[in-house]
Amino acid sequence: MKNLILALLMTVCTGVYCQTNNQKALQDFEAAKEAFSTNYATEKEYITGMMKTESELNQSLELDQSIANVFYYRALLFISADQNLEAIEFLEYAIQRDSVNAEYHLRKGVTQTKIEYYTAAMASFNQALVYAPEDPNIYFNRGMIYYYTDQADNACKSFKEALSLGLASAQEAIDQTCK
Repeated sequence: MKNLILALLMTVCTGVYCQTNNQKALQDFEAAKEAFSTNYATEKEYITGMMKTESELNQSLELDQSIANVFYYRALLFISADQNLEAIEFLEYAIQRDSVNAEYHLRKGVTQTKIEYYTAAMASFNQALVYAPEDPNIYFNRGMIYYYTDQADNACKSFKEALSLGLASAQEAIDQTCK
């Protein structure tokens, strides 16, 4: 029964509901996403539940192309399925609709890094820093690009900045990279 209720909540936009109340539909989607993430025991169960919503997301995209979060969550579905090029496409749609959301740029950069698009990933991380200059994760990921492209000095600077902003796990990268 709990799964049925969650599945119903995951129906983002259908028929008149979405056409007349997009914000409420998006709030319901956020609530359902939170319910899925806290009620499922494993990431696999969570992803399986999210994948069931793909048709609902498609309907939502057709009804209202301007909801950036819908594109973002669609991108997360593609990321979970290791379909990174498709994920980047949907992250770009989200960014077109909410260009100041640092998380969208960060996620795009991380996804680009996975497929070794290092130049594009660096541009995404730099753009994320414009909107969230105090986010240590952005510095850390930028440091990884420098590391992958044999720029140890720049990697070291980025890792140290991430550490100074509170990302304790950056210490290991500093220990391995900075001499």
